[in-house]
Order: sequence, then C-alpha cells, then structure tokens
Amino acid sequence: MVIRQVTGKTLAAFCEEALWKPLGAEGPASWLCDGQGREFNCIGFGARLRDWARLAQLVAQGGEMQGRQVISRRWIDECASWSPADAQGRLGVAMPKLGYKYFFWHGRADGNWMMMVGHDGQRVIVERTTQTVLVQTAVDESAMWVPELTTIMSEAVRTPLGS
Repeated sequence: MVIRQVTGKTLAAFCEEALWKPLGAEGPASWLCDGQGREFNCIGFGARLRDWARLAQLVAQGGEMQGRQVISRRWIDECASWSPADAQGRLGVAMPKLGYKYFFWHGRADGNWMMMVGHDGQRVIVERTTQTVLVQTAVDESAMWVPELTTIMSEAVRTPLGS
C-alpha cells in the first residue's frame, strides 16, 4: 500500500523499474493478485529459474549487480542480523533448525545462509560468504528434499550446517 501511495505505481510496475530491469532479468515476473487486482507482496511471485538465480546473486553480492547498487547493502545486512527486536525469529526459536526475518529463512545463526521458500518444493539458497546460490524448482509437498538440498549446498561451499 505504501509503495502504491508514494509512487503512484502498481507494485509490479515499481518492482520492474527498481529491481527487475536493473537485475537484468531475462523474462517478466508474475504476481498473484487480490480481488481488486492488487499484487500480493508476500506470496504468489513467479519468475524464470535464471531470474530467481539472478535475484539470489543480488542478495549474495550485498545488493549490487553489474556495478550498480540495486538494493541497499544495509538492508541486506539487516536481513541477516539479529537484534533484540528480532528475538522471535532467531534460529532455533522460529523453528528448531531455522530462523526467519524479512521474508528470508535462515539456516545459520550468523545470517550467511538466506533462503527463500516457495510453494511445494521451490527453494532458493544464498550463502553470502562465498556468494554461492542454489535454485531448485520442484513439486515436493512433503519437503523431503530439504535435507538433501542443504547437504548439497553445504558441500558446495564447504561450510558445516549449524555453525
């Protein structure tokens, strides 16, 4: 609502201009909308696999893409850190092996594993220290692939889980 009011644009139009084009996205994104045609801002966002990888790389690179600061580095760092106000989302509090803040799940207490979790098995994992990203599209209602994905990512970046 704030973005619509301040910019006079739809969420999709604002994001296309401020994020999608600077990101170098390959294809258009899609949004689920409410009965009034307004985009949901927390669910129902769809994109091509390569564009999910670009978005993950943007996060891994502290908000910078191709020499341009697209998203504030401060905001990215804040997403990955914990203050007393974030106590309910800390690793091990939000869920036994995960933390949550600003639409990102966290698999490590130090904030270096940031994950986006989509419907029925879609996953994006960002390891900030090595700037490694993993993107998976799947249909997995049971989430049985999650342990395998985190193992694959751990091996790829050689960082033990739970550190």
